[in-house]
Amino acid sequence: MADQVRLAYRESGNPEAPPLVLLHGLTSDGTAWDEVAAHFAGSHRVFVPDLRGHGRSPHPWQDAQRTVRAPVLVIAGGPESHLPQDEMAKMAARFPSGRLVTIPAGHRVHAARPAEFCAAVEEFLSPP
Repeated sequence: MADQVRLAYRESGNPEAPPLVLLHGLTSDGTAWDEVAAHFAGSHRVFVPDLRGHGRSPHPWQDAQRTVRAPVLVIAGGPESHLPQDEMAKMAARFPSGRLVTIPAGHRVHAARPAEFCAAVEEFLSPP
């Protein structure tokens, strides 16, 4: 089928637990999440894909925000990040239930400040 997309991914955690998907940035692949995925595998079923054109997945990934209806958390690294923070805010706003959290740590927030990163994700995943 021409409309199907195949992605390589890693899966860990209890298959009966709530799902958690960790998406890497533009210049990496799913292995960037190894430490964070291990942290959440005790409480969630963790999926870590290699997005299209990265790692073991072919082709560019485009227009995903048009089809995502689940709540989305965007974690920005603040002014130390090379990514424009206004663009990070716009990305979060593109999703119907998007939320932006800024942790001033530069681009690789999950690696530079893993405890704060995991705390932000845990708060996002907590029931209202």
